[in-house]
Amino acid sequence: MPSATVLVPRPLTSSARRLGDTAVITLTGTLDPTAPVVSGASVESTLAEVEAVLRRRPRLLVADLARVELTHFVVGLLGLLRRRTWRAGVPFVLTGVSPAAEEVLRRARVAALYPAYPTLGSALAHLDGVGVTV
Repeated sequence: MPSATVLVPRPLTSSARRLGDTAVITLTGTLDPTAPVVSGASVESTLAEVEAVLRRRPRLLVADLARVELTHFVVGLLGLLRRRTWRAGVPFVLTGVSPAAEEVLRRARVAALYPAYPTLGSALAHLDGVGVTV
């Protein structure tokens, strides 16, 4: 008899890069509530990476969510990122937000807090055109 396949969520990882004076943090995977030690380490790692990015004073921080499974745990992480960018005086926007992720943000009643763009290019083009008053 074949064994059942168990899908194990990929732990959340993050990577940061600069595009001129804009910082982009790409989130991949998800936060798994059944693995609190791994998820806690993922959150700490992501927050440390964002703190390092913010010390370089970007004009904007973009969170690329195209490769993340947005759960209410990840929404909580976005709240932590938003708070840190607000304290640093750096606007924070989202890109790569899928329809499913939009629904998670709406259900959490926080969608209005996060300006979202379909692609990184569209976010940068829009923000360059209007100035960064997010």
